[in-house]
Order: sequence, then C-alpha cells, then structure tokens
Amino acid sequence: MSKILVQVGGTTLRDSIALARHAESEGVAAISSLPPIYFPISTMGDLVEYCRQVAAAAPSTPFYYYHIPAMTRVNCKTSSHPESGLAVGQLMAAVVLGADGAIGSTYNHMAGTFHRLLALLSQSDLPGALAEQHRSQDFVQQLYRYGAKTGGSLPTGKAVMSFVGCDVGPVRPPLRSLQPDERSEFYERLKTIS
Repeated sequence: MSKILVQVGGTTLRDSIALARHAESEGVAAISSLPPIYFPISTMGDLVEYCRQVAAAAPSTPFYYYHIPAMTRVNCKTSSHPESGLAVGQLMAAVVLGADGAIGSTYNHMAGTFHRLLALLSQSDLPGALAEQHRSQDFVQQLYRYGAKTGGSLPTGKAVMSFVGCDVGPVRPPLRSLQPDERSEFYERLKTIS
C-alpha cells in the first residue's frame, strides 16, 4: 500500500477524522481531504482549523488539502499573492517553477502525454514539452466541452476511461452519461488529439 493516497473528506468533520484514523491504520502513503461541502467553510482560519484536525487524526501520515473550488464552493485564497496560483492543468509551468509532483484526474486519461512531458523537461527540451502541454490542454478543452452537456467533467472522464479499456460504469443522477451520438463524436475528437 505504499502508493495509496486516500481522500478522507466528507460532509462532517467527525467522519473525516474517523476516515483519517482508519487510513493511517491501514498504512496508506498519504491522506487528502476536500473541505466539507454541504455547509461550505467561508474563512481561511476555519479552513486551516478543519485541515489541522483532520491531519492530527493521522499524525504519522502526510496530509494534502485538495483545493478544488469549482466543485466544493470553498474558495478561500491559498496565497496572499493571487498571481502565484497556477491554472488547472498547467503541469509544465508547475514543474518549471519547481514542483516535483501533481495531482489531477486527467493524468489517468493521458498518462503517456504527461510522462513524455516530464521526460522532455528533464532533457531541457522545452519545445517538445510545450507540444505535450498543448496536447493535454486540447484534451482538457474537449473534456469540459462535452462535460458541459452532461453536468460536469465526471461523465466525460468516465467515458474516456472506457475508451482506454477500463469501463468504470455510468454516472449517477443528477449527472447523465453522454448520449451515444455525443459519445461517438467525443471519441472522434479525442482521437485527433492523441
């Protein structure tokens, strides 16, 4: 289990603490938490306290806060310098600025692209890495374009997983899966990217 990272966020702090304790008892590599989303946290101080309590429940396990305001409606600034934030999906920029890791759902969908991007950066081939970054951005653009028809990127993400041979089933309401014609068109568009 040395490479398992468990998301322990839930609707209550008590549940998140219990999940964090359990995850640590199972020997996971790290835990991550979304903030509670039913009653969103509105101040940075409250968010920090929430994270402190969840992390304290698993003191020997690294903790990562999962900042995804578009989904959680929790948009506390993570920096006093807004210009220091990176746009979602900008792996190349993050690595060039010193990041040595990243978390993102599209890495599951385009592992080869991101592996090539990292390899090219390690060889200082910026034009090659930029081409891979653009390929990933084209992919994400299609993911969100078709996701707008279904209520979010989860239905399109599940479709992509089935395209690569890992059918993870349909989404549940209120989201809807792509219709057969949308799915076919989406697949054809993705083939032109990768």
